[in-house]
Amino acid sequence: MKKLITLSVSLLFVLVGLSALSAKNYSVITELPEKIFIKNAGTNMYMEAKNGEIKLYSINRTNRDQQWSAHKNGSNGEFRLRNIGEGKYLNTKTIKTGKLIKKKHEIFATDSRPEYVKFLMVNDSRFIIKLSNGKVADAQGGVSKKKQGQAVIPYGHNNGSNQEWNIYYEDGNSYKLFNYAAYMREKKAASNEQNKSSQGSSTSLSQALGSKYVMETYMKTANSSQFINENRGNVLLNHLNKMDATERFTMVDTIVKSASDNRDNELRYMVFDQLAQTNLSGGGFVVNLAKPGFKKNIQRISNQEKYPKAKNALERLMNKY
Repeated sequence: MKKLITLSVSLLFVLVGLSALSAKNYSVITELPEKIFIKNAGTNMYMEAKNGEIKLYSINRTNRDQQWSAHKNGSNGEFRLRNIGEGKYLNTKTIKTGKLIKKKHEIFATDSRPEYVKFLMVNDSRFIIKLSNGKVADAQGGVSKKKQGQAVIPYGHNNGSNQEWNIYYEDGNSYKLFNYAAYMREKKAASNEQNKSSQGSSTSLSQALGSKYVMETYMKTANSSQFINENRGNVLLNHLNKMDATERFTMVDTIVKSASDNRDNELRYMVFDQLAQTNLSGGGFVVNLAKPGFKKNIQRISNQEKYPKAKNALERLMNKY
């Protein structure tokens, strides 16, 4: 009878642990950066695919086995996570452990088939990774068992920090903690800017040619269709080549910096291509003194440029300095 009571109490605790996840109303996130790093909040180590299994190790941002691409599956908050190094998806599998008695044991692994997961919000920057069977991603053994190579396993939710995860992502040259609320605000702001850009600039290219400040506004707000129509016959290139050398170098620098803020990929490419064709030889003492600074600015913007055609045009422009 005593054993039966003990068994019943143990079962009750298990059921309480399994039902804890559904008892709390967690919000499900619907957006993630495309490339992410996944850190266990309790152990401060990162998910890494190693020989087909997913384990926890210290961060190494150049290790592609710690990099994951996140792909939305519809609009219900489901994601499939593809390991960039192994080229396979996050999934679970059952292995046998023990020397004398072969026990079955579930672990996280990589597979050609994805496990669809949901990220439940503990707060804006800490998440629970929930599997389709209701279990969650767990650093096996908890925080007290922290070690390099610690396994990630599916387990019933128990509110432990070893079951909570932070997400990091690359933003230009920086490495940022993913904050869901802030990320959604930034995405909305970017969308608004894109909408403004798609409407084109309220000024024309011919108006911008006469003023550095108008040119800044034009390059930030024009779109590729507008630029094509207004630059027929290489209006921008011809204007730059007729300018005084000092003014020409200064204007080129202004155009590069302001056009780099424009979200229209083709606009950036076409503008940078015009600049790469500009006559930038010579220039006298003042220009030669300023050239290293101009080139440094272009190099910085080129490092941040993601559109291959635009980046190539910037590299051609740099070769002229």
